Amino acid sequence: EVDALAVRLNSGSRYTTIRDCTFDNFGTAAIYIAGDASDTIVQGNTIRGGKYQMLWHDDSTSARTKIIGNTFEGLTEGSEAIEINTPGAAGATDVEIVGNTFHAFKGTTLDGFVGVIGMANCAGVLIEGNIFIDNAIRGCHIEDRSHDIQIIGNRFLGCTYSAVYCVSIAAGGMRNFTVANNEFRECGKTANEHAVMFEAGGAHPARENVSITNNQFYNCGLAGAATYAIFVYYCDTVDISGNTIVGQIGNGTANRGTAIVYDGNAFPAATGPCQVEGNLINTCFGGISLAGPFASLLVTNNMVLNNNGTAISSTATGTITWGTNPPYATSAIGATSVADGGTVTHGLSVTPTTVVATPSVSGEFVSVTAISSTTFTVAIKTHAGAAGTTQTVYWKASL
Repeated sequence: EVDALAVRLNSGSRYTTIRDCTFDNFGTAAIYIAGDASDTIVQGNTIRGGKYQMLWHDDSTSARTKIIGNTFEGLTEGSEAIEINTPGAAGATDVEIVGNTFHAFKGTTLDGFVGVIGMANCAGVLIEGNIFIDNAIRGCHIEDRSHDIQIIGNRFLGCTYSAVYCVSIAAGGMRNFTVANNEFRECGKTANEHAVMFEAGGAHPARENVSITNNQFYNCGLAGAATYAIFVYYCDTVDISGNTIVGQIGNGTANRGTAIVYDGNAFPAATGPCQVEGNLINTCFGGISLAGPFASLLVTNNMVLNNNGTAISSTATGTITWGTNPPYATSAIGATSVADGGTVTHGLSVTPTTVVATPSVSGEFVSVTAISSTTFTVAIKTHAGAAGTTQTVYWKASL
């Protein structure tokens, strides 16, 4: 038991191994890394209590740190397991956080860094094969200019706030993020906190090259609140594919929530290809919600089952390619009796890009004069330009 730092690695330290130790009831940090202390291995330790269990100094430019197979226990209020808050110009690099257990961390506020793992301005970070259990703060909180971050094969079991939270709050933005093959259970249990969340801070550049693939989400969200399994906002070049989302909780009917929300609305310069593909969504309220301008967006092979809201809703604009997304329809046909200037309900979830209408009365003409997300309007005219006969119009609407 110590009042301040148990172990301090000063600038210039090299090839330090801290293994099979127990740190209990220390003060500021159990292990403190300053300056360019590098080539450090922290393995097989048990660390309990304290404010920060592993802490990097604000000016740290450390490299090649391996944190492997440790047990971190929160126990005290406001504690964090790993805090890497390093400068934007040259922050910590090549950090591996692998095979650890993080349990019962108890943050008291979301101001600043409050995450089991919190980092800023880091490059080349691997977070893999860890278990996060019953934490009352965010799982991974990543911000500023962090890039080349992989969060792979972890289990997040009970997380009051977002399990993965990434926000760009510094000029330069964030890039090259992979969130793949993770399990999320009962995460994002606070309003406006989503299981996996990418958002912008102020007017700063957003993240690009974001991949959220092959993850599993079960019973995440908060009843009565707008909470989603995946929330992506202000991002360019995004792949949301192959995820399984079951039982999302939120503010929809029967307290169910929307599974995936991708809003590019604040990114008018989104020029990279984006896709939402091959996701399985079951027993949620809404399936997929899309908004904003896209230079290229592919939405295909998603399956939305047993939901009690809209399978796919979209106000997205730009070049959008719609594939097969059962039971979501990408085209509809019908025969409707309508008068000149009347409207026809097409039954699609979003505004169709094309509507073809054909008259049933010989010698009269039908044209489509307006299209909305629910209906289209027709003009029926004779050769002389007068209003035509009320008649059955055969039509096809397509996305």
